[in-house]
Amino acid sequence: MSPAMGRTVKAPSRRKEVDWSMLYPGCPSRLTSAARRTRAWLVPGDCLPGAFAAGDALALAMLAVVGVLLYVSCQRASDYYQTDSIYFDLAKTILEKHKYEFNFAPMALYPPGFPVLLALINLLAGGDRLTLLHSITVLLILGFAMAYWLLRRVEGRAVAAACCLLVATSPLVFSFVTRFVESEEGFFCASFAALLLADKLSEANHRNRLWRQLGFGFALIAAVMIRTAGVALLLALLAWITVPALRHRELARARAKLFLWPLLAALLVQAAWMAWAGRHQNPEWPLRGFPGSYVSQLSLKQGEYPELGVVGPADIPARIMRNLVDRAALATELLLGWWVNPVWYSPLVLIPLLLITCGVMASLRAACGRLHDWYFLAYEALFLLWPWRTDVRFLFPVMPLVCLYLWRGGKAVLSFASSRPRTFAAWAIAASLLSGGAAWSHAWLLHDAFGVQVEFSAGFWLLLSLCAAGLVWAGRRQSLVQLSRAVRLSATLAGLLVVGVCLGMAIVSDWRIGLANRRFHGEEDFAYPSVEAARWIASHSNPADVVMARQFAIVHHHSGRKVIWLPPISDPHVLMKGILQHHVRFVIVANPDQPSSFKPHESMCFQAVAAAYPGLFRLIYEGTKEKVYEVVAAPQLG
Repeated sequence: MSPAMGRTVKAPSRRKEVDWSMLYPGCPSRLTSAARRTRAWLVPGDCLPGAFAAGDALALAMLAVVGVLLYVSCQRASDYYQTDSIYFDLAKTILEKHKYEFNFAPMALYPPGFPVLLALINLLAGGDRLTLLHSITVLLILGFAMAYWLLRRVEGRAVAAACCLLVATSPLVFSFVTRFVESEEGFFCASFAALLLADKLSEANHRNRLWRQLGFGFALIAAVMIRTAGVALLLALLAWITVPALRHRELARARAKLFLWPLLAALLVQAAWMAWAGRHQNPEWPLRGFPGSYVSQLSLKQGEYPELGVVGPADIPARIMRNLVDRAALATELLLGWWVNPVWYSPLVLIPLLLITCGVMASLRAACGRLHDWYFLAYEALFLLWPWRTDVRFLFPVMPLVCLYLWRGGKAVLSFASSRPRTFAAWAIAASLLSGGAAWSHAWLLHDAFGVQVEFSAGFWLLLSLCAAGLVWAGRRQSLVQLSRAVRLSATLAGLLVVGVCLGMAIVSDWRIGLANRRFHGEEDFAYPSVEAARWIASHSNPADVVMARQFAIVHHHSGRKVIWLPPISDPHVLMKGILQHHVRFVIVANPDQPSSFKPHESMCFQAVAAAYPGLFRLIYEGTKEKVYEVVAAPQLG
């Protein structure tokens, strides 16, 4: 009824006049009453009335319960026994000396954000190890709450809760968070705070837009300053602003207006840090890679074996493929809770990899995606080029997004299978023959050491090829459609069952990890021999003495001495030159059976020096798995 007929029409609010399709891909430009009633999946949660509901309260309550379990399960240890001691020492130096340095030298590798955060926690609540572990578990749960709210806005409450709970209860994540004071938890919280604020900033009105811009800029800078991997956020934001300009100039202009100033501020902060770090680089050895800059590490063929030299163009595809398989296997292991053989033909590797790829492509199709889509691509691109083996701490900061793309990829594949079952079956047969052939050859011809999973892979691909062949040779199309619908329903129910079983198994494993943490003794840690040797040096040497050790962070923390890194260099003359140049008095050497992150093993490097310069080293202490040698003479080097 028009106003002329005597009825007063209420002016629409500013929020309802927002063109949601511009900033929220998949959301209609104006919300219809049907969309409000049905709460369609493609409509972001905050587009709908009742932004906070009982479902949100239940999901956040479950995350809070996981947070309490994490809090009470933190490892009871009186001191540090791993390399995370470096962050504690950095925070201590900041408070006591007002300098950013470690081991009596400026720290030019790790950005200062996390040590500054630990220093603030130290001032407010104390700086013992248990207090810091409790603090970062709180940061982690805050990060999961922000991740939940972000995923809830794009995919709904149920999917968001499942994604966050699966990752938060994963035994790998649980063990890592409750045992190590690392920067990943702070980065996780800051990065998802930035992504959530960016999503909310897109729909902010004029009254609160400035505050959200400031909050987004602060979170962006915090993420970059906590971990260098935060550069992925800057790259993603730059791509998210510029790429739509090719087809949607109005969209690019709207994004640039909102996000350009925070991006420039974060770029300036990152440039200032890189300039400071570049000026304070002081390499101890003529060796590329660690502990040098991340750029120098990326240039190596293998990060753990720097003597192999610089990476070449022919090595990059193999590195990308290796990291792709390793990360897919670790993601499956993180969700399921058991070890996965990192081979490309394993269904536990190939299927998640294909689903994630389909999910990312589906997300990017609408208006060039959202910021978290580009962030995931940038983050993964950085670590696909990373020369080190994949570790859980490099993956879990994006695991909620991995779960999101698994869900979206599964929906896309099931939709394609329902609409075009024969085409889907043909592709399934091709993939099964290729992957199954590789699995069968490894299982029977090569006698692979991991036979159980290889044989499972061979059987799975054989069964899948037979089922797909049945679809190809099925009768009428109507029968195919009905069968594909049944398969889709079965897959949905199986997915719900898997999620429930994984959560239940993870909670049981987490409880056992928590009990082990509460009974922990430092002597049980595999790195304790280095601690033992460092404490012996602290009581049997002068404060001015210089020590050489592979575990330099632990030795410095427990001895208080200046520690020179024992590098993975096989040339004895280079090592001896460094020993004399740095005035080393003691050398800590682990037994050959001790694990090492570098090759050659430190025992091999030291044996080469001792053989080339006999009589220059004297064994003065022998621990459980470590030996301490004293430099008793200085040779004349030509």
